[in-house]
Amino acid sequence: MPTRKLTLGLALVASVGLALAAAVVLRRAPAPIPPPDGAVTESAPACLAFDPPSVELGMVLPGQKVRRTVRVRNTGPQTVTIERAMADCGCTTPIWPTQPIPPNGEADVDVVYEAGSAQGIEFHKRITFIVPRHGLSFLAVNGRVGEFIRLDADAIDAPAQVAPGAVSAPLTFESTDGTPFRIAGSDPACVLDAPAAPAPRVTVHVDWAAWERAGRPIQVTVTTDHPKAPPFRIVVRRPLAVGGAPATPAAPSKPTETPDPDAMPGP
Repeated sequence: MPTRKLTLGLALVASVGLALAAAVVLRRAPAPIPPPDGAVTESAPACLAFDPPSVELGMVLPGQKVRRTVRVRNTGPQTVTIERAMADCGCTTPIWPTQPIPPNGEADVDVVYEAGSAQGIEFHKRITFIVPRHGLSFLAVNGRVGEFIRLDADAIDAPAQVAPGAVSAPLTFESTDGTPFRIAGSDPACVLDAPAAPAPRVTVHVDWAAWERAGRPIQVTVTTDHPKAPPFRIVVRRPLAVGGAPATPAAPSKPTETPDPDAMPGP
């Protein structure tokens, strides 16, 4: 009997030891937590294909808003839903389908691009499409903003003190497509020497006295009557005063009051 009890005790101790060891192993190697339903799995392949494969806008007018439609196809074996589409620039806006797309099914994606006022630039944008449990899909948007009038300088230096009759360095506007144009106006109204007749090349100056009367703005906007050219914003670089602040006109001094001889003297 004592031998049997000893054998049973050793067996019980061994069982408890094995259980504790298993518990330690489980604590050290926890089971992987599955990703949430909306997570993007980087290792998973993309499931969207676009027709055409990129949006080629060609030449866009400055300030113009254009819209294109692209077909998107689900190339995977399961029904998917596009959760979100994001462009890498605020000038590009994607509009994607919110309904599920079955395998080999198709839907429309609209792309809206709004050009800025800068002329003669090429743009290359990218839209990222997110589908839960799939890799990312990308759509490129390419084009060029046309140039119709070229300005030889986009900034001018203002004088520290405005002398009577002072004007800026010449500003030359030249039509790149040969279309004659006129200077239609400026804000503030401080542009001089604009010819009355249309011409493919126009040179003007800024009247510094008129600019000062307008409050010494940091920007002068010049518009033309060219049908495709945007307004031109010319930066005025003002000289710095002591302390790094732009120089401002001195406040007019108060007139000296003539004492009243009949007034009673103070105590």
